[in-house]
Amino acid sequence: MQPNQTPAACALLSLLRGEYCDWQIPLDAGSGKTSAHPCYKKVPMSDKTVLNRLQITPNPASNNFEVQLPVYFWQHTGSIQILNLLGRTLQNLPLANGQRSLIVKTAHLPNGLYLCIVQNEAGAIIAQEKLSIVR
Repeated sequence: MQPNQTPAACALLSLLRGEYCDWQIPLDAGSGKTSAHPCYKKVPMSDKTVLNRLQITPNPASNNFEVQLPVYFWQHTGSIQILNLLGRTLQNLPLANGQRSLIVKTAHLPNGLYLCIVQNEAGAIIAQEKLSIVR
């Protein structure tokens, strides 16, 4: 990536190349260009540096885990898929409009590594994170 490219261009190029990309919130240098989007004025952005990453806690999980959704996804519907390392979908959980987090029980999942994927209503992958289950 060229350091002088805009963050949106860097993100787009990374996605086109199939690379993992974090969307960074630029630091406010007093320009006023980093003010909150009108739709998200009530979302605390001060401690958020990456907008498209899932937060899974605890990880590794034993009995259950909580998936906290990316901020920009709160006003959309979609689903969370839990996949094994072979890419087989083990669980598909719907997400409602306005939902910020989801608690998932792990009783049906054996110990191992998994991938949690958030998809929008059109089926595009919005975010993903690795999950480990250890009992």
